[in-house]
Amino acid sequence: MKVRFGSIWLAPGGIEFASGFSVNGQQVNDPVQYYRAAAMAFRPRALRSDTISFSVMRRFDTQKEAESFVLTHLLDLPAQESLYLFCGYDDDQTIVRYDGTVVNSAQRTFSGTTVTIQYNLSAPLAVTDSPPPSYAEPDDTMIKRGIVAIASGADTVAVTFSVPFSGTPGAVIPKIICPSGGSRIFEDIIDGTISATGFSVQLSAPVPSSGYKLSYIASA
Repeated sequence: MKVRFGSIWLAPGGIEFASGFSVNGQQVNDPVQYYRAAAMAFRPRALRSDTISFSVMRRFDTQKEAESFVLTHLLDLPAQESLYLFCGYDDDQTIVRYDGTVVNSAQRTFSGTTVTIQYNLSAPLAVTDSPPPSYAEPDDTMIKRGIVAIASGADTVAVTFSVPFSGTPGAVIPKIICPSGGSRIFEDIIDGTISATGFSVQLSAPVPSSGYKLSYIASA
């Protein structure tokens, strides 16, 4: 099964598929105690939700990439988004959508260049329209991706979208790409710099050499 959380693929398919699915449905009920009744009664409040758990195995080219992913993956995930589960195959598929899904945990373990992630998410009840009425496949007006080269010695990076959004993007996720053998550098978006035309990031240290790049994804 393929799984996407907002604009991020948790399980894109192929060898990185979701397995070990567990769905725990819950409902809030009020106990009712009638005088002299032989047993309690319950009144459903209709507050239903699902807790969804699954695991994904991902493979990386180097151990450094695997270790970096393990340490920083939670930073890539939005706190709340729509969860899309792609049931079946491309020629016979149903998309199940959970709006307002939140991340409970994303436990990561690794061995060499292989990383296993155990996701646990909570969501309201599912919507099974395929495609959902309010959902359109992302295009370049909704999602923008890019890679920007960083000059040696720079400790900030300004990104300009090639085509501006119609308004301020709702989410921007930057990530530093290190050259082979390069030291890991972390990035933080500078508060107040996200706009329809771009954004800026502050680096944890000046870039020590050429070859460093900033990869980003931004969504409306």
